[in-house]
Amino acid sequence: LERIKEEDQKEEEKSGDDKEKKEGAKDDADEDANNKKKKKKKQDKLDEDAEAKMSKKAYKMKIAELKKLCDFFQVDRSAKDGESVTKDVLVDRLLDFLGEPDESHCIKPKGSSSKTSSKKAAASKKSKAKSKKSSSSGKGKKNSKKEEEEEEDDEEEEEEEAAAASDDEEDDGDDNDGKKLPSDKALRKWVKAYVACFNLDKATTKHAMETASDKFGVNLSEKKRVIKKMLTEEM
Repeated sequence: LERIKEEDQKEEEKSGDDKEKKEGAKDDADEDANNKKKKKKKQDKLDEDAEAKMSKKAYKMKIAELKKLCDFFQVDRSAKDGESVTKDVLVDRLLDFLGEPDESHCIKPKGSSSKTSSKKAAASKKSKAKSKKSSSSGKGKKNSKKEEEEEEDDEEEEEEEAAAASDDEEDDGDDNDGKKLPSDKALRKWVKAYVACFNLDKATTKHAMETASDKFGVNLSEKKRVIKKMLTEEM
């Protein structure tokens, strides 16, 4: 009988220990849940404050400046459902995109037609310059020589313009397949706009990376050090 009593007592003690462990685990889970709620509430408050400051900064800008920012971030600023595109609408769309970058806020890519058309235009200018040069060959030697020099200058200028346009397109770094990283020049231009638009006391490198990746349509983790350095310099 004593042996049975001892076994029963051990079972009761073991059961009590298990109960205490379960209660302790439950308390820990409740504490973790409360901590998560507090953290989320604090983050929401920070986001609200940041949005309020960005909104205040945006409203100080002119409509033309807001449109340029929309174009830079590729945010759709077209009229929808008969809605007139006012300053309030532009600010709301910018804040929606910058608060949570998403393709739904952006303009759909038009493909590579712009690059092709610019190259065709440059080629057309070049051919016109050559035709002018050939048509002037029948005139007097003095006038012909002068005109040839002028036309050569025009041709060189047009070639330089075409090359500059091509460089700008390459600097933009956009690739519809999302495979080409933007150049440092394009990143520098983006960083300046980012610094002008965001409250830098609240903005983080992570947010800047997400916004830039969404803007250029490519993962910019390889450019993180460069972007961070540019942000520091522009600040």
